[in-house]
Amino acid sequence: MKYIINIIFIGVSGLRKFFLDQSCSPLDAEHIISMYLGMEEMPRADALSLEGAVRKIMDDWDPDGRNMIGLGTDRASSMTGQHHGLESLLCKTWPHVIHISCANHELDLVARAPVKAALPSSVEYILKASSNWFSHSAGRIAEYKKIADLIGMGDEGSAEDDDYNERLLDGNGNRVIKQISPSATRWLVFADCISRLLLQYHALSAHFQVVGVNERCYEAKVLANMYKDEVHCLHMIFLASPLNELKRIGNLFQSNHSNNIKIYKELQTYFMSVGRQLLKPGVMNHNSALSLYDICLDTAFALLPIDLVDLGQHFQKKLEESNIAKEKKRDIRTAPVNFLKELFDGLQKRIKPALILISKTEVFQLPQFLHEKLEASMFSPPFFDQDALSQGELESKAHLIREMSWDTSSMKSFWIEIHNYMDASGRHPFRCISHGVLKILCMPTSNAEVERVFSQVNLIKTHKRTRMQADTLEAMLYCH
Repeated sequence: MKYIINIIFIGVSGLRKFFLDQSCSPLDAEHIISMYLGMEEMPRADALSLEGAVRKIMDDWDPDGRNMIGLGTDRASSMTGQHHGLESLLCKTWPHVIHISCANHELDLVARAPVKAALPSSVEYILKASSNWFSHSAGRIAEYKKIADLIGMGDEGSAEDDDYNERLLDGNGNRVIKQISPSATRWLVFADCISRLLLQYHALSAHFQVVGVNERCYEAKVLANMYKDEVHCLHMIFLASPLNELKRIGNLFQSNHSNNIKIYKELQTYFMSVGRQLLKPGVMNHNSALSLYDICLDTAFALLPIDLVDLGQHFQKKLEESNIAKEKKRDIRTAPVNFLKELFDGLQKRIKPALILISKTEVFQLPQFLHEKLEASMFSPPFFDQDALSQGELESKAHLIREMSWDTSSMKSFWIEIHNYMDASGRHPFRCISHGVLKILCMPTSNAEVERVFSQVNLIKTHKRTRMQADTLEAMLYCH
C-alpha cells in the first residue's frame, strides 16, 4: 500500500492531540481512499514533539517508512522550519518523502499581503462595523429588512430581478441580510464579506441614513457618510472579482473527488490572468508560465503604466460614471494596482514549488498521455525510478498501453484499470508506471480532509463529555 500522510494537531481539553490521515492506493485498487490513521498526545507543539508523535504512530503501520511517499502540512514553522521543522527532521530518516504544502493555507496567505497592503482601512472598518451593527439586535435587523424589501438591496441588481434575488436566498428560501465579519486569520473571508455587502449596498446606505437621523446615532451617521463616499464602493467592486476567484479555486482543493492536476492548472491559469492585467504584452508573450514565476516586479520594464493596467471593465465603467473629480480618478487606481502587484508576488512565492512538481505530471492526463509524444523526462523522480534500465522499461510499457483499449471516462479510472490489469501469466506488467501515477493522484492538495477531524471531535467530545479519555476519543473517531 502506497500512501501520503497528511497531518494536523489540535488542542483538546488542555492536551495537544496529533491527528494523522492518509490518502492511499491499495495494491489491488478500485478507488483512491482517504482514512483516519491515528491520534497521539503531545506535551508541546514543537518540531521534536511532532516528530515523536509521527514516528510513534508510524511504528504500527510502516516502521521503516518505505511506503510513505509524501508529507502534507500547513506552513506552521514547527512543520516546515528549514533547519528544525518536522519536515527537515523526518527527511533525515526518510529522504525520499515529498513535502506538499496545503494549497488552501497557501492561497489564504497569498490573499493576506494584498488585502493588508491595498485594502483601505476605511473599507475594512465598513465591513466590520456593518456586521457588528446587526450582530446583537433583532430590532435593527427587522428595521433593515423593511428598507431592503422596499427599495431593493444593492447596486448589482434590483428587487424585481429573479436572478439577483436567488443570490440573496439561503437554503430555506429566506432572504439573506446578515453581514459577514472579516477574520483576522482567514483572509479569503474578505471575498464573502465584500460580495455580501455589495449585494445590499443601497439598502445598507439608506438604513444608516435613516437611523442616523431618527436615533441621532453617531456611529450610524459615520457609516452613512462612508456609504455615500463612492471611493469605498469602487474599491470593493474591484476587490470582489479577484478575491472570489481565488476563493473558488481554494474551494476546489477541498474536494474529495477532484483531479489534482486539473485544479493546479486552474490555479496556473489564474496566475497568468493576473499577469496579463499587470505586465506588458511583450513580457507575457516571451515568457513561459514557469519563467514568469521569476519575473521581478521591481523592474519598471515589466509593468504596464498605471493608466493601462486592466482593472476590469465593470470597475472602469463605475469609475467613469462616478462624480469623483477627474484628477483624483488616477489616484483611486493606485490601490487596486498595488493589490494586483502584491497578489502576483504572493502567487510567485507560494505556488511555484507545487506547480513545478505538477508540471512534470501533466503528461499523464487524458487525452495527452494517449496522443502526445512520449518524453524520457516524463518518468522523473520522485514518482518513478531513475536508473537507465527502469527508464527504458517505462517508455516501452507506455507504448504498449497506448495500443490497448481502456476506460477513459476519467483519469483515476484509467490508471486504476491499468494498475489492476493482468496478462496471460497472471502478472501485472504495467505497475511500474501505474504505481508512479497513483502516487501523483494520492497527493493531498489540502489539509481539508484532516481538518474535518475538528468537526468530528466537536460532535463526539461535547461539553457534557469533558472527562472523556484520549483512547476513548480515538476509538470513537475510528467508528465515526
